[in-house]
Amino acid sequence: MWGGQHRIKAISNAHTRTNRYHGFRIYFDLTKDQRTDVALISNTNISVSNDTFDRIIEDTIYGGKLRKWCQMVGFLDENEDFPDVGSRTEKITVKKARSFVVNFYLGQERGRELKGNELDKNTYEPYLAETGIKGSTGIAADTFYSRIMDQYDILSDLKLLTAGQKFLALHKAQYKAVADPKNSMSNSKNYRNKAFVESVLCGWSYVAGLLQSHEERLNNHYRIPKTSRTIPDPLNADEMSKYKHDKDKETYRGLGTRSALPDRQRIAQLFLAKSLEENAFIDEKLMNKAVSQVIGLQSLSQGYA
Repeated sequence: MWGGQHRIKAISNAHTRTNRYHGFRIYFDLTKDQRTDVALISNTNISVSNDTFDRIIEDTIYGGKLRKWCQMVGFLDENEDFPDVGSRTEKITVKKARSFVVNFYLGQERGRELKGNELDKNTYEPYLAETGIKGSTGIAADTFYSRIMDQYDILSDLKLLTAGQKFLALHKAQYKAVADPKNSMSNSKNYRNKAFVESVLCGWSYVAGLLQSHEERLNNHYRIPKTSRTIPDPLNADEMSKYKHDKDKETYRGLGTRSALPDRQRIAQLFLAKSLEENAFIDEKLMNKAVSQVIGLQSLSQGYA
């Protein structure tokens, strides 16, 4: 019974109302792709979320390594699985966990190529993992993620584990600050879970990988951003949501609110700028510095004076 754990109640109800025999099939020696085929076929007649399908892919192809890693970090409790529908929960999803792992290694690979004085002279492209069914066959995990999982052992990498734990500490600090009734800011889900916004998560993880060869700046990156009377939460979610650069269109919705590449690039530059100082606020000044750097470097790369 594939995925029956989330259909037990429906199966029990059906058993009490009907005595119809449906039959069954048993398969032996299936390859990983064939097992995923079975999962896909068995779920085509019902509405299955991308998050659920991602979870099936993880179990079939990777043996639950990503789930185990999230449990080791603390993103998930012991024996807890990824949520069926990420939008209904405040837990990390398969897509976000994949994005975190991929960006850490992409950043680490890029960081090995750069000297310390070159870090701030480049723009970076944090990656957002794909999710759900791909193409007509529907059988393949994200290609970048597949390459990373084949190349690295995520369960034994202490640097990746540390990065995950530091990010979780940031998330918890953000959640606690926003939920604190003493603060006058809106206790909204988007503010509480600002660290889990895709552009923020991807940018933070990429910079964590990028700075692995630069210890002092890595330690600064891992520090929880300072707060103050006017900035009650580490990620300054309210200010970020209102932020708009002079070059932005009127329709721009704020920093760290969308998952598109331009926002991921800006967030990466924001955390990279933060890593220059031991005790930094994520305030409008730092946001302007980071976003202006991205815009300026992109203009230069296009040949503009």
